[in-house]
Amino acid sequence: MAKETAPAPAPTAKPKGFGFADSFWSPDYAGGLGVLFQKLQQGVVENQQILTIASMRADAEELYSDRLGDIAPSIDRMTGGFARDDGASVRKVRLLSQVNQQTY
Repeated sequence: MAKETAPAPAPTAKPKGFGFADSFWSPDYAGGLGVLFQKLQQGVVENQQILTIASMRADAEELYSDRLGDIAPSIDRMTGGFARDDGASVRKVRLLSQVNQQTY
């Protein structure tokens, strides 16, 4: 019994206006090259914008982390409050749980 083969698909024509040559080459070549170099220059500016955003965000996050580090020492300088009440002190609860783990 012979195998039947499916007919080969017909070649598809490339749509006009979507290729590299269609996007940049013009009859005088200068117009297309102008567009190409404008887009390249736009890419340079966009890259600089991304670098600026990343740098500024890193600076902001560093300042934020420094401020977060100031919280615990500021609270530790305050007397009373959580330090007076064993049940409400988060640090003391943690210490108590460590002691309990060691005894069991």
